[in-house]
Amino acid sequence: MANVSREEIQRLAQRYEQLRKNLQNLGGNTDGTKTELFTIIHKPGWTTVLDVALVHQALDVLQHQTAAIEKLHEAMTAGARNGLEKSAAA
Repeated sequence: MANVSREEIQRLAQRYEQLRKNLQNLGGNTDGTKTELFTIIHKPGWTTVLDVALVHQALDVLQHQTAAIEKLHEAMTAGARNGLEKSAAA
């Protein structure tokens, strides 16, 4: 098996870190404040029946996508761990 260059490993690490930061930003700002959407939905006049229904549906989709991302991350980690164990045993 060919070795991967340090540059390629660094590129993977950078991409992984950026993805991690992007996912963190969904939960709120880095300073601990809530996201703008959370603030908006509490303002009078915004919350019509249609607005609420749309946001419920969008949040359902985001929840499903987040669960899929978590499962994919778990699979990638398990695969990497397995590859490392097999590499060490060889």
